[in-house]
Amino acid sequence: MRAYRYTGDYGNPFNLNLFKPEERGWSHETAVVPVDGHLLIRYRYSRGFETPTDMLDFRDHINELCPHVRRMGLDAEKFDQELQSAAEYITNLPLSDLVAGYTHDLHRCPNCPTEVMIQVHAASLYPGRTSKAARALPYIISVTRYIDVGECRAPNEVEWRAVTTRLDQMDGYKGHRRRSWWMGDTSSQTDVNACEEWSRHCFESREPIYLRFRKQVA
Repeated sequence: MRAYRYTGDYGNPFNLNLFKPEERGWSHETAVVPVDGHLLIRYRYSRGFETPTDMLDFRDHINELCPHVRRMGLDAEKFDQELQSAAEYITNLPLSDLVAGYTHDLHRCPNCPTEVMIQVHAASLYPGRTSKAARALPYIISVTRYIDVGECRAPNEVEWRAVTTRLDQMDGYKGHRRRSWWMGDTSSQTDVNACEEWSRHCFESREPIYLRFRKQVA
């Protein structure tokens, strides 16, 4: 964030704009932009598919979406069912209806500035980076996490405290990867006040993160 504010002498913000080809079936793409003094991060998973019966297993990544996946209602099994439902819906549409893609659902965490969105596009119209293998298939499904990490001026900002706090060990799912790319190993921090402050004062009053991100990159 210092580089965005004060010039590249303070760092290279584009180092956070990453792309990794397929890992366990999903490609990974990261984009970072400053919006109204806050640093917003979009982390997007994508994979191609041909029919709704293709295996769209996201369980290896479910704990990476948010420190509070259970509180968001992102049950690992039900989330895979959501992906299946999105795939079934879009494969019944003519390609002419898929210019803008299809947004299946948006989940907003009540305890931190995190939003998770499921989208499906015709592969030829997918707006992000993905693997060559995914582009070769008719459709691409994506799972996108939008995060607001605050102004990045101090470690006690409510956004950073909330997004790096796992309130209890039940926030994640056992048997799935627990390492999170944005904060290393599972956080032992239990800053309940930060999550409560976000819930009370920020969750409903602020414009959704994905809208703020899109306005900046449009």
